[in-house]
Amino acid sequence: MAYAAGLFPVLVGTILISGFVERRVGFWNDTPGIQLADLTTLRYNGDVLAATSVFVLGGLVFGVLSLALSRSERAAVPTVLDHLRRCAVLYALLCGLVILLTVSYENQAAHGVSLGFGLAVIVCLAAAYAVLIDVLVCAWSRRRPPATSSGGAA
Repeated sequence: MAYAAGLFPVLVGTILISGFVERRVGFWNDTPGIQLADLTTLRYNGDVLAATSVFVLGGLVFGVLSLALSRSERAAVPTVLDHLRRCAVLYALLCGLVILLTVSYENQAAHGVSLGFGLAVIVCLAAAYAVLIDVLVCAWSRRRPPATSSGGAA
């Protein structure tokens, strides 16, 4: 459930970064004639910016969440069941979104990009990235030797 709650700051941060860049830098080219910048539209520039924002913010948020959950559980070696328990909500969200995006692609994406479709794609990307980060942290925790106490013996 903590990972699902971690989606909120990542999504809000992505929206704020995209809005800031769009207002301050801009994605439009108003000069006459065909420019190299005309070949990339607002849609493509916004997609690259949103994906980059999800990877940077998601890496920070989900990495900290995963490390905090691993340490708070105090499991010497995390198991696959630990991963599935922590990411169950994300897996359900991913399955639902993939089905929704696949079924509604022709209606929403093919006839012009809708904001709802783009937001669903970003949520899907962020959820998949959170699952990947948890898998990597679990694998890293398995490779580390468990900390043992010396029990007062020197």
